[in-house]
Amino acid sequence: MHQYVRRAVLLMLVCAAGMLGADPGVGTWVLNLKKSVYRPGAAPRSQIRTYRESANGIVATVVTESAEGETSTVEFPVNDDGQSRPVTGSSSIDAIKMGRVDRKQLKSQLMQRGKQVATSVREVSEDGNTLTITYDGGATDGSRVHYVAVFDRRQ
Repeated sequence: MHQYVRRAVLLMLVCAAGMLGADPGVGTWVLNLKKSVYRPGAAPRSQIRTYRESANGIVATVVTESAEGETSTVEFPVNDDGQSRPVTGSSSIDAIKMGRVDRKQLKSQLMQRGKQVATSVREVSEDGNTLTITYDGGATDGSRVHYVAVFDRRQ
């Protein structure tokens, strides 16, 4: 009987550790334009970021409606191992390297043809209801861009 109790306790500990290590960014996030700052240039009309668990880890899907009304969908894996991973759907970024700063914060290098073109920091608030992304880098026209995009949790 003792071996069954030990196995049950071990299983509970493993499950609890997995829950503590879960990425707090998993879920759907909607851009809050009133709290966000875009310099220079116009903010997008809307953006929805979805971070979902898959068999290979977490995958991010970002659907943006630009200020001009054009819609784009960008997808990339969320891996915090510092390795370069492919980005699909973007004309300005083809790879991303992520590293975890702490449980709620990821820092990324955004790449195009092997060259770093921008950095970003993704941070989830203590209460888990706000996601903030700070971006510094180049725009498609070659200018420098800085923005702080604030998202509210949808689910």
